[in-house]
This record gives sequence, structure tokens and C-alpha cells, in this order.
Amino acid sequence: MGKTQELISSEEGRRQLDAFRKKRRAWAWIFFFILVPIIFVVIWISHPEEGLSIEVVYSLMGFVVVTGFLALITSKGANRGWQGTLVDKYVKEVRVNRGEYVEMVPRNYLIFRTDQGKMRKITVPAGLLHYFKKGDRAVKIKGFEYPEKIDRDGKQQICITCGSIFNAGEDKCSRCKSPAINPNHFI
Repeated sequence: MGKTQELISSEEGRRQLDAFRKKRRAWAWIFFFILVPIIFVVIWISHPEEGLSIEVVYSLMGFVVVTGFLALITSKGANRGWQGTLVDKYVKEVRVNRGEYVEMVPRNYLIFRTDQGKMRKITVPAGLLHYFKKGDRAVKIKGFEYPEKIDRDGKQQICITCGSIFNAGEDKCSRCKSPAINPNHFI
């Protein structure tokens, strides 16, 4: 185990998160630039009689546009930072189309009222639904997916990247290796 979060300064904690965020963004771009040629080849192979036709090019352009649009939507939500209070949490059954059948799947939601008065509804893994209690103060750090309690119980903490819960005091998430944070460094 490296430095515990109690020993990491606010400045060093921010540096670690910034480095992790840059590395994550670089891997996303690498993945995208590897995926585009693969999709191009798959489309081309699936239509061998047409060769490099305009339909193949349009299909690839459609893939790039849709993927870019989805990435933009995702990053807009992650790029907001705020502090707030949990005002509600609930589970809702939603219909998911599985091709030949429709399945009802539970979705877990947390609703926060930010200090600016805005409501933020976040879809979370089931573990986070139980981690937070109504009235908990939380901080959501810009560039990351999940908020963390400002006043933790000292036993567990959240990975702000993947939403896993792991033991307090560990220096990084055991699942995705994101640096652990001290939420008080970000308020």
C-alpha cells in the first residue's frame, strides 16, 4: 500500500487525480482510434461485393458521429463539479429491450440538491444506494462520475471513477486503480 489519504496533501491529491484523468482520457482516445479502423474493416468485409463504396464510408461516418455524440453527452455530465446534500434515493424498474424479449431491470438513483439549488439525479450501482443516507453532504469532483460523502464513517470510501466501495485508508481503488480522495480537499 502506498501513502494513505490522510498523509496526502490537498495539492498532491489534486495532482494525482489530474494525472489519472489525463491518462484515462488518453486511453479513451487510443481506444477510439483503434476501434474506428476495426469498424471500417468489419463494414468493408461485410459488404465485399461493393468494395470501398459510398455506403461503407457513410456507415463509418455514422459510427464516428454517433460515438462522438455519446462521448460528448457522457463527458458533459462528468465535467460538472458540485457540492450538495442527498435529498432522495430510490430504485425504479425500467424496461430493457434484449432483442427477442423485454426485461425489467432495477436502476438505482440518488438525487442531490447542490449548494446552488440545482437538482442532480445520478444513476448509481446498488452499493452506493446503501452507502449514502438522506441528508449526507457530498462533493462531486469535476471530471469524475460519482460523488463522495464529505463526512465519511471512516470504514469505507467510494471510487469516484467506477463507483466501487472499498476500505477507507487505501490509496487507490482495487478495481480500477483510481486514486482515493480525501473529500475535504475538494470543498
